[in-house]
Amino acid sequence: NETENQIVANDLLACEKRKLRTLPEQRRKIYIMNRFEDKSSSEISAKLNLSRRTVENHLFISRKEIREYMKQCI
Repeated sequence: NETENQIVANDLLACEKRKLRTLPEQRRKIYIMNRFEDKSSSEISAKLNLSRRTVENHLFISRKEIREYMKQCI
């Protein structure tokens, strides 16, 4: 059962990364920094020299797109 759960988790991660490649560069970069590097919106905005609100908008849109794509993968 644990092995099966790991396989499903790996498949979902692969699905997420496949969708990530289709996002615009800036949005993809922001999503990766937040999701995989565990950076906050404030940290990302400081690093990329963007407003926090811009970062939050990119995160909102990218999460929505990925969530819709993941529903198709399941």
